[in-house]
Amino acid sequence: MPTAKRLLRGLALTVTGVALTLLVAAGALYAWLQSDAGRDWTRRQAEAALSTPGESEVALAALDGRLPQSPRISGLTVGDAEGVWLRAEGLAIDWRLLGLLRGRLEVARLSAESIEVLRAPAPSEGEEAESGLSIPRLPVEVVVERLAVETLDLAPGILGAAARFEIDGGSRTQPDGSLDARLTVARSDGGLGRLAAEAAYRAAEDRRASSEPSGCVRLPPSISKRAA
Repeated sequence: MPTAKRLLRGLALTVTGVALTLLVAAGALYAWLQSDAGRDWTRRQAEAALSTPGESEVALAALDGRLPQSPRISGLTVGDAEGVWLRAEGLAIDWRLLGLLRGRLEVARLSAESIEVLRAPAPSEGEEAESGLSIPRLPVEVVVERLAVETLDLAPGILGAAARFEIDGGSRTQPDGSLDARLTVARSDGGLGRLAAEAAYRAAEDRRASSEPSGCVRLPPSISKRAA
């Protein structure tokens, strides 16, 4: 019995010591992420993960906020071989770390103050026309409770005339690639129009379903003529 008690006591002390060591390490890592060196490292890692050499180049400006759960990015650009085709400012992400324990990436809010699309991105080398919808398979369920873009500016080359929109929505993506999404798009440049819709895609059945959109978005005259 004394031997068993000593073993149990030793095991308990070992487990407690490991737990305390992990907590200290986690605290040190969290503190380091808030430093200038930690933020710069995080920014460079994000740029590398988001970019595709030879095809797409993503550059992030200053990184602020609490890392990793509430990053704030002052500016972002996306470019290709022809130059920058998208600019964004005032990006914010708020997500819950504990959600990962439930096998989900829970994003409470994903927002941008402004996004400017200067042109359509250049096609990738060897890119072929794809048929159907393809959503990447993810290791966990991804839930975006609120997607908000205060200002989305589209250059004349996108729709035939310059247009400005405000966007609100949310989505849920399953590990198998299935998607449920809701989206509201409203003109905010003086033009009339509002579109609200819900859509679902089931990867296992390779089919899409959507609700009837409510409202309408008035297209620029050049688009309306082409549609006619």
